[in-house]
Amino acid sequence: MRKSIISLAVLTTISDVALAGSKFDGFNSSLGIGILNAHSIYDNSNDLTYEFDISGNLIFSPISGWSKNNSSATLGLSTGYSQSLSNQFNLATSFFFNVGNLNQNYHSNEAAIDLSGNQIVDTRFKLKNIWGGLIEPGYYFNEDTLGYLKLGYAFISIKANTSSNDVPWATQSANYDFGSAKGFLYGLGIKHAISENIFVTADFYRINFSSKQKIASDFDYYDPSTSSMVPGNLYFNTTVNQLDIKAGYTFK
Repeated sequence: MRKSIISLAVLTTISDVALAGSKFDGFNSSLGIGILNAHSIYDNSNDLTYEFDISGNLIFSPISGWSKNNSSATLGLSTGYSQSLSNQFNLATSFFFNVGNLNQNYHSNEAAIDLSGNQIVDTRFKLKNIWGGLIEPGYYFNEDTLGYLKLGYAFISIKANTSSNDVPWATQSANYDFGSAKGFLYGLGIKHAISENIFVTADFYRINFSSKQKIASDFDYYDPSTSSMVPGNLYFNTTVNQLDIKAGYTFK
């Protein structure tokens, strides 16, 4: 009889431990805010700047590789499914959509000026919205707190506008749609249960997006080496760091 009581108590304890993380099990949705930081590199292989030689004669030289690093606020939405694998481990999948715009302006004082020192070319990039899918293997620190890795694939929309001033061979304004860049996402997160259904999360992750190229056929440049007009090739690459704070609900 005593052995039966002890066995029942042990089984009950094991069962309680095994279900320690069950607060997160099931389908869930979350909403929150975030900070997006983007480090980007813009290159125009045919861009030319005015320079003068020692005698004051006008010469040309190519320049490229301007970089920007700035931040913007975002609104984040996500939905997914989470399942405990044991009393220690968890596996979740989710889809997310971060709403927000980040403008990066490459001004002419970083690129080219005319003979009077006025602007020649301004290039403005707009990074808009990030979305993707994730796998999140996790570890329970206790029954209410789960730490996890974030591994996935994401997309971002990129557009550009270029404008010129007092350049006889260049279009005054042109718009370019680079489409969606894609890249791998990796990071860390932590989730804490406030009640049986409500939880909060904090996530930090990085996305290395692929480079995008666009032929600027209607924003031509004069190449003095060939005395001819050539289309500009616009290159853009960005790496995003994101910090998100969200509140969520598990449907049971």
